[in-house]
Amino acid sequence: MNFLRRLFASKVKDGLATAEKRATPHPSSSNLYRFTSLPLTSEDKQKTVRIIESYLENQQLQVPTMPLCHPSNLDFLLHQGTGFVEFYRNKGMTHEQVIEQLANAVSIYLLDHCGYKRYEDSNPESPKKTITLKSVKGESVASIYPIEYCNAVLNKETTFAQLLTKI
Repeated sequence: MNFLRRLFASKVKDGLATAEKRATPHPSSSNLYRFTSLPLTSEDKQKTVRIIESYLENQQLQVPTMPLCHPSNLDFLLHQGTGFVEFYRNKGMTHEQVIEQLANAVSIYLLDHCGYKRYEDSNPESPKKTITLKSVKGESVASIYPIEYCNAVLNKETTFAQLLTKI
């Protein structure tokens, strides 16, 4: 990629300096100048699980698969009963707080079952990209922005279950 930048940059030195500032380092490197490891705390995990369990209990629902935070279960939560988002908005949570809990839930699954690690971006492109999940496989790095992905799910652009097929 740097080769292409050099090839097409009008000012090679300026182009490379700009490209280096924007380049995302490999998460396994020790030079994570932009990303800081940000594990999901056990308190946050427990809070998210309690919120999901409370919704299921209140709506008298049972999740179709295990573990609880499996992406297909998150789709189930959004469409069964009164709907997870509406239920908690009626309980006084803001839309952003509900999205944060959904993002934590999908993060729990990806961290525990798919080998992802959670990072905070010190220079995010948007507020929805502050938290990222990264997985390193060989030389490739897969990144998922859970808050942005949850917004896409709520806008009916995708589903949580489709996330599994993409990764």
